[in-house]
Amino acid sequence: MKQEKKQNRPPLPSVKKWGIGLGLAIVLLTIYGLSQLYSPVSNSQEIVFVDVEPNMTVRTLAVRLKNQNLIKTEKTFLLYLRFTNLDKKIRAGRFKLSPAYSLTETVDFLTEKKGSQNFLKVTIPEGYSIHEIANLLDSNNLINADDFKVYVQTQAKHDLISKHSWLESIPTSNLEGYLYPDTYFFAKGTPPKAIVNSMLSQTGKILLPLYNQSKKKKNYNFHRMMTIASIIQKEAATISEMPQIAAVFFNRLKKMQRLESCPTVLYAIGTPGKIELSYDDLDTPSPYNTYREFGLPPTPISSPGKQSFIAAIKPSKTPYLFFVSNKDGTHTFSSTYTDHLTAQRRIERAHKKKLTKPTAVPHPQ
Repeated sequence: MKQEKKQNRPPLPSVKKWGIGLGLAIVLLTIYGLSQLYSPVSNSQEIVFVDVEPNMTVRTLAVRLKNQNLIKTEKTFLLYLRFTNLDKKIRAGRFKLSPAYSLTETVDFLTEKKGSQNFLKVTIPEGYSIHEIANLLDSNNLINADDFKVYVQTQAKHDLISKHSWLESIPTSNLEGYLYPDTYFFAKGTPPKAIVNSMLSQTGKILLPLYNQSKKKKNYNFHRMMTIASIIQKEAATISEMPQIAAVFFNRLKKMQRLESCPTVLYAIGTPGKIELSYDDLDTPSPYNTYREFGLPPTPISSPGKQSFIAAIKPSKTPYLFFVSNKDGTHTFSSTYTDHLTAQRRIERAHKKKLTKPTAVPHPQ
């Protein structure tokens, strides 16, 4: 019997080998990807609370989740959000998560209505003092008002100076005036340090650059400008008059005249809501009483907004040294004391006439 010669099989073409390798790679990557998406980070049943602040970037959130062992990798988390178009659907709130959740479950909690949204929206009005800010936060059950005031006036600067280097130029430990008036979102239980840090961040972001670009920087440090702006904030009822009011104060400072600002007296006596000041009030001994003391108070008397600060660094070029309220939200400005007294008498007469004007009686039909 003839022995058949063994036929040598030709080697697989390189293209086929490449195809098999690619197929295996795809399978392995698919298995890996599915494990990244659908398997838990660990078997731990630990409950972890995660705060997601409004406007937090997904990258910052990814770092936070990774640091708390709630996702396996930041990159996978970010890629999943991008390819599912969920990156813009992350909600603000405090979420109860666990390492036992898969990545998809975690994202569901962050984007659907499974997580709890308990951030409180708090709006700090322009011109509020520490006392008023503390009471507002207290009324929202965020902090204890007395503890917060003590912290802001004595300890906050020391705790946060490393984060806000500009605090070094503030000559006092009292941060009155530096808690920027804005809308904030805080979770219940947020410590005073974090609340103050958020407000100081806004001051550094919004007001400090304006000061650094201003011509007033040559003669007035940031603290003095904040103090002037705080008084303007309390004196002005309209934005349009702020530059004129600023001019009055700068003109008086140049002439070594007392500022004689009623809001500084109200701050000194601790009754910001009082409408009429008595002569005893004006004679109150306090470094904040600018009817008795020359120059500026030791600190701002309120938290100024952006417009009052702009008025402080860009006052009107006028010779005015006095202004008096028209009792309608506007003021009459004067360059001399005689004109000022004349304006006062005229306004008082008009006001009394308005109050005593008889009410018209309808004619009987």
